[in-house]
Amino acid sequence: MSTLLSARGARIHVDEAVAIGELNLETRGQRLVLTGNTGPLVSALTGIPQGVAEAALHAATYGELALVPGRARAVSGELRLAGHDVVAGAHLPHVGAAPFDPPLPPEWTVETYVTQTARLAMAARIESFSRTEVAQRAMDAISRLGLSTAKKKGLRSLHPAERRVMVLAAAVASGPAVLVADRPLAGLDGQAAQFVFGALEAAASDRGLVVSVAQVAPGTTEGTFARSASDFAAFVAGELSLFGPPASVLGERRVFRLTIRSNADALRSSLEQRGAALSGGPTHFTLQLADGQDPSFVLGLASEVRSAVVEIVPVV
Repeated sequence: MSTLLSARGARIHVDEAVAIGELNLETRGQRLVLTGNTGPLVSALTGIPQGVAEAALHAATYGELALVPGRARAVSGELRLAGHDVVAGAHLPHVGAAPFDPPLPPEWTVETYVTQTARLAMAARIESFSRTEVAQRAMDAISRLGLSTAKKKGLRSLHPAERRVMVLAAAVASGPAVLVADRPLAGLDGQAAQFVFGALEAAASDRGLVVSVAQVAPGTTEGTFARSASDFAAFVAGELSLFGPPASVLGERRVFRLTIRSNADALRSSLEQRGAALSGGPTHFTLQLADGQDPSFVLGLASEVRSAVVEIVPVV
């Protein structure tokens, strides 16, 4: 099986501006969870602009179409999804995209939405599929992800969790090699979160999975899902701040992204003496704090050793 996601010097632009300057990583398994500033990478992998929801709202409010902002493209370096070249766009026929709360036609039913989405996705394939085959695949996805009882429901009457699962079903109905889902668990808790969690597990049983989450706090559904992944990546300010197996990088320690303009070595030494770990450089660093430590503790040490910390941002 091909590596789920690999990058070597990959550069991603959003609307012609640099969003990720140089991405280097290689996943170990077939389930990758992303957090932080994940929009540029998710958009580059799915081909869906980040501003789709905003553009749809503009059209509904003002009755006119607007340019969709936030289009991300991998423009150089090497970026491969399931072995397919993302820079060349060769990966798109192999991706099932589940965007975050996309605009939906309220008069459609669940069955209609999943079927029409699958038909569009399968039309891009080299193989040809009959209408009957597309409809059967759509129904199989609806059933597999637990939406059989809701298949005739109108979209305006769906619970948020049902909408999220329907978008997942539409993404996998065409049989893609990889499902890329943008924040499917965000803002949900209790039974609603568990319903979507189960749908993600079902959707990923026979394909690669890339999922973004809003947060990874222990005890939350998103945190539990992140810890079930084979690989975890956190992005801050367009840079990969944390990457590795969740068991290694999602411990009990809090992780921050630091920007240090001067005297970083002195701060590193002082932090290490107190059980914290500062890595990276020369300007951007990843900091793991020990128990009982917080950002004010770091800033106090920085003042003592005359280190110019200009930014400290939580990662996980």
